[in-house]
Amino acid sequence: MSAYKLLESLLPYLEAALPLSQALQFSGQQNPKIQKTAKQIQTLIERGYPLSLCLQNLNPSKELLSWIEFSEQSGNLSQGIQSALRLKQSRENAKRLFLSTLRYPLSMLSLLLISLVILQSSLIPSLQKLYGETALPWITQIIFEHPYALTLLSSSFPLSLLGFFIPLKKMQTRLQNCEQLRLKLQAGISLMDSVPPAWKTLIARGYAFSIVLEIYQQDPFFIQMARLGETTGDLPRALEQAESIYRQQEKQFLTRIQTLLPGILLIFMGGLLGTVIIGLYWPMLNFQA
Repeated sequence: MSAYKLLESLLPYLEAALPLSQALQFSGQQNPKIQKTAKQIQTLIERGYPLSLCLQNLNPSKELLSWIEFSEQSGNLSQGIQSALRLKQSRENAKRLFLSTLRYPLSMLSLLLISLVILQSSLIPSLQKLYGETALPWITQIIFEHPYALTLLSSSFPLSLLGFFIPLKKMQTRLQNCEQLRLKLQAGISLMDSVPPAWKTLIARGYAFSIVLEIYQQDPFFIQMARLGETTGDLPRALEQAESIYRQQEKQFLTRIQTLLPGILLIFMGGLLGTVIIGLYWPMLNFQA
């Protein structure tokens, strides 16, 4: 069973201010699928074990374990679980949006590959027998001598499209880092415990958070919003505004990709198939002439 499913069942009872042991008991009674696991964790909790240690049998991610551990230390477990679930949902939404963007291009490329395989397996061998020893145009000779080069070309074309998604990956990384930091701060976790380990030394020496971001060459807009949060004394609010802008940039970029990719694919498919068809039937036109 997933640790996230258990936490989703626990959250309503923890938000109702029930003790963790009772929350586990009630969640197990309401959901038979997690009853056995909830009972085992409840026994460990009553023996004094922290929840972060009890969840290790469910093979959660290190990020989730550290999140729960910091939330227990700050005394705000329900807020920490809620923030972790929000972050998980946000990442799933970003993944779903990315896959929906790729669905149409991949279907078009699959159709192209099927068409080329049919040409190579049936049409090209038949035309080779038909033309025999006749002098062929250069384009027909290339198609006959290297039939599988067309499939390799169409298969490698998606690799050239990866350049479209490199900026998208950077946008998603900035968005996730900003969202994760904001949720940790709102869950009551200190800034020292929320940042990566490499940054903690500088913060412990008294460096401002915005200066640390500049030293590690983070996004200039993120640095600007962090400086704004330090000035106003409300860093989570400033991070929330930065997160909103990052999310808008991501949606706009995906919209541009969804607009450009179909046209690029149609031009590529039309050019490739058109070249193949012309090359295969050019000798027939010479025969008729």
